Amino acid sequence: MRGNGDVAGIARRFLREASGHFAIMTAIMTPVAIVLAAIAVDSGSLYVEKRRAQALADLAAVTAAANLHRPHDAAMTAMADNGVVDIVLGGVRRESQSEGKSDVLAVLPGRYDASAATDVTERFVASSQGPHNAVKVTYETTGTRYFAGALIPPPKIAVSAVAESTTAAAFSVGSRLLALEGGLVNALLGGLLGSSISLSVMD
Repeated sequence: MRGNGDVAGIARRFLREASGHFAIMTAIMTPVAIVLAAIAVDSGSLYVEKRRAQALADLAAVTAAANLHRPHDAAMTAMADNGVVDIVLGGVRRESQSEGKSDVLAVLPGRYDASAATDVTERFVASSQGPHNAVKVTYETTGTRYFAGALIPPPKIAVSAVAESTTAAAFSVGSRLLALEGGLVNALLGGLLGSSISLSVMD
């Protein structure tokens, strides 16, 4: 019985003693804090990489839509101008590209119907036959894990963008027969405004 009392007394003294609590909690929580910090850094890095990939896909789609006669070359040029050189186009690897690179760029020309009656997911239809008015670009790359890369494989980042090219016409009517260049009206207005003014009768 005395032995049990001694054990109980030691336990009570241990629970009352608070001088080592901070060191114990620090030893327990430090690995947890390091793991949480590593997860936060990796998650933030992957988020930034996905935003950059989406911006690249948007730019490549806009460039390809502006050059519908050669959308693949235009998209590749846009990617190269933004620092993405080693990339596979539509599953075909070029001679200048390394074998280990997994970035893939797919360019699909087609038709885009912007009417409100068409569902958003069905507005773009890829087509090999022209005429085309839009391009869909899909860009796939591999994310970077700075801390958990040894335990968890880097994830694939896949983004897509659709750009439409619309045709517009502009008309202008003007005449240079009755110009006032060098006249009194232009000199007076130029002096009041402190700049050079060149107005015509049509203006």
